[in-house]
Amino acid sequence: MAKKAKTRRTTARRKSIEGDAGRRKSAKRASAKSAAELVARLTVPPPPPQDLQEEGRELWKKLAGQLVELKVLTVLDLEALHVLCDAWQTWLRLERYADPANAFFTTDKGYVAQHPGVQLRAAAAKTCAACWRQFGLTPLTREALDFELGENDNDLASFADGRGK
Repeated sequence: MAKKAKTRRTTARRKSIEGDAGRRKSAKRASAKSAAELVARLTVPPPPPQDLQEEGRELWKKLAGQLVELKVLTVLDLEALHVLCDAWQTWLRLERYADPANAFFTTDKGYVAQHPGVQLRAAAAKTCAACWRQFGLTPLTREALDFELGENDNDLASFADGRGK
């Protein structure tokens, strides 16, 4: 004859250690709620991160306000916005290497070489352009994203034509 499996009595101590699966929220429901919070549209522009310098903070304040107004900014977008503002301030700080007089230097052995700042500036510009496209800050991507633009159309476009000032 087969032995009957013993059923263990659940004690209060055991419930406190193992939990009460029948009464607690599932991890799946908890993660779904937090995911919903992450993709919820922000209604107030968040403050700029502390590590941004003056130029990056200015861009953050302008873009965060405009993206909130367009109802496209979520918590998940804040890191990408931070990358954009950081690349923007890097690009501005390396602006002096846009001048051909500063773009090259002579090495100890007499060779003429391109200053590393030129490549860093180009990389920052590439990052800015990629982020602008992601946030719909170019005419083509705005059209593709089908934004309903309001009064600040010119503010958004100001970053495409130069320094955004």
